[in-house]
Amino acid sequence: MNPLTKEQQEFAEEHHNTVYAFLRKHKLPVHDYYDIAVFGYLAAVQQYLERRDLLEKYSFTTIAYIQMMARVHNHWRYGERSMRKGYIVSLETINPDADDILLVEALSDGQLSLEKQYELKEEIAEFLSLLTGEEKTALQLQYLGYSAKESAGILKKSHITVNNQIALARKRIRRQKLMEEFE
Repeated sequence: MNPLTKEQQEFAEEHHNTVYAFLRKHKLPVHDYYDIAVFGYLAAVQQYLERRDLLEKYSFTTIAYIQMMARVHNHWRYGERSMRKGYIVSLETINPDADDILLVEALSDGQLSLEKQYELKEEIAEFLSLLTGEEKTALQLQYLGYSAKESAGILKKSHITVNNQIALARKRIRRQKLMEEFE
């Protein structure tokens, strides 16, 4: 977003109560959502004053509500991603509540027989052994909820490379599963 012009600043000040009206209408707590909605509001101010065709078709409130709702929805979508929620640990981590028991075994909580747990662990290990280190990392980041662009930033690669690594990893795993089905 560009800095507001003097005209836009004055317009924003004059109509600032639109932000509070939006938050009240949607029953959103001011202390939680003001900082999110206000950026949509400011974008609406710029859009409304820069695009004269909008002046004739829509009220400012309509444009502001649409922009603020888009920001709120983006905030919710971002917050719902799996990497933003919960505590993530590897299933190969030792369970702190029981000596020498892996979490994958503890999480089964007796629902899987020891034999099934062992088979599952072996199958996962076999699939992981098919992948390169880079493919494993890209796949793990995707599983944690990172987008290809976010993973690319973390790995210092292009998002196209990350997408290719994920695609190759999945292809190898599918190929291995097909080979096992025909054996």
